[in-house]
Amino acid sequence: TQSGRIDKRSVSLVDGSRIAKFLMSETAMRMAAADRAGKLFREKPFSAGISASRLDAKFPSDEMVMIQGIIDAFWQEDDGYILLDYKTDMVNESGELVKRYEKQLDLYAEALGQMHMDVVERLMYAFRLDEEVKV
Repeated sequence: TQSGRIDKRSVSLVDGSRIAKFLMSETAMRMAAADRAGKLFREKPFSAGISASRLDAKFPSDEMVMIQGIIDAFWQEDDGYILLDYKTDMVNESGELVKRYEKQLDLYAEALGQMHMDVVERLMYAFRLDEEVKV
């Protein structure tokens, strides 16, 4: 609030203890190391062409559709890129998130691959569960 990046009303909606747990997580430590090395990318917009049938089997496979979005975070480590999407869904277990978002992370990884960034790990950080979820 002092820097003006977030207003006081919004701060009251944020559970600081969950953010603190994230900042102490292995995921955050890996991100910090990548940031120090200049290999962390956040809020990265992308667009990519994919076969329409990837979205739904009833669509023709020979038609291409353009997808676009914003990747929360990804970073480079020795063996490739790590993709991370933050989730705040009110779920009781991580399997619910995987069911909901696996296709989204697949598409994000594919978009990075089209930019010659080989994704070797896909993660979500579930703030409701205070845990990293591997996809």
